[in-house]
Amino acid sequence: IHPSQKIPHDMKNASILFAATLALFLGFNISLNAQKTTTWKGGAPGRAQDWNCPKNWSDGRVPDTFSDVVIPDVSTTSFAAPIIKNGAFEVNSLRLLANATLRVERSGQLAVLNDFDDNMDTRGLQIKGSIVLPGEVLQDSVAQLQGDRKQ
Repeated sequence: IHPSQKIPHDMKNASILFAATLALFLGFNISLNAQKTTTWKGGAPGRAQDWNCPKNWSDGRVPDTFSDVVIPDVSTTSFAAPIIKNGAFEVNSLRLLANATLRVERSGQLAVLNDFDDNMDTRGLQIKGSIVLPGEVLQDSVAQLQGDRKQ
């Protein structure tokens, strides 16, 4: 269309509709993939320590690759520290607060894709399965990782 010609009304409406649809799609897609913080609360009936139980998490969903996970001290609340018994899980980041515990059993695996922050007062990260830490590991004091390689 030449600049001196008028754009047909239907074409103008179609262009506006396309632009609005594209903006909505991009906005929705970005919000779906945004990082979200989720905190362990534990204590779901019958599955009190199960990492894979949505009711044990503050947002009602099992953490995924977009989750920034916080594990607090539960010794005065649910008394149920998280355990990964089996399956492979990936999270964006993991932060263990003071006196927190996380256990990964033989058939379990946890990959922390970015930052792993272990407070100096944690009771520990107990690993019998595997944990993958390709990102930055932040440790406030001496770290001691214990594994169990019995076959």
